[in-house]
Amino acid sequence: MSLVLEERCPQNHACPLINICPVDALSQKGFAAPQIDEQKCIDCGACIDFCPYRAVVENSGHERVKQTHPS
Repeated sequence: MSLVLEERCPQNHACPLINICPVDALSQKGFAAPQIDEQKCIDCGACIDFCPYRAVVENSGHERVKQTHPS
């Protein structure tokens, strides 16, 4: 399964990866980083190969932990 690294994504444009996914597993709200639908993704690697910012990477079996700040 691929993983989007939000810190690498410029999030200032309509993501071109949305149109290259052969199974429509990528979606985007506004100009936010794209999201990958795990149920649809077939691990073809098209998004990984196409992203010029290298914001999409192969998930090496562990989920990325989002840092949270205490309130």
